[in-house]
Amino acid sequence: MLTSLPTTIVNNSKLRQIELSNKPHLHSIQSLNGHPSLEYIRVNNYSIENLPINLRQVTDLHMYNNSLKNLRNIQMLDHAINAKKYFHFDQNRIQSFTPQIRYINNLRYLNLDGNQLKNMPRSILYVNILRYLYIENNRFGSMELTTIISKFKTTNPSLKIFYKNQITS
Repeated sequence: MLTSLPTTIVNNSKLRQIELSNKPHLHSIQSLNGHPSLEYIRVNNYSIENLPINLRQVTDLHMYNNSLKNLRNIQMLDHAINAKKYFHFDQNRIQSFTPQIRYINNLRYLNLDGNQLKNMPRSILYVNILRYLYIENNRFGSMELTTIISKFKTTNPSLKIFYKNQITS
């Protein structure tokens, strides 16, 4: 039963990719914090509650079906590298995320499907490079959803928003 990541993995400074799935007893990947070379992380179907931080090179972060309740410290995943970033946080318990999301350089893809969001911070409207936003199966009221879509049409007309099995652009 894997409850934490082995130190041989964590201490490997040349590690670029880690994929783990279906280990329900793993509650944290905080031991990856500050890893110097990780670019791709896929940790699906766990009970992870917090985002990792200070990952200078991460471009792809897949945390499908975990126990995330918020995206606090999401800005700590960015260290101004110019690579495009793809974040998958679908099927969690996310109720909110920090306005600092606007400071993530080159965030192209954000999947928040199947969470508990009722609203979004207005600062996400300033993530002009964002091209794909998935927000299906959340708790947005129809007025909030209409507001999100109309504001994005003004601030980021290239964005494709996926919601309620529909796509807008």
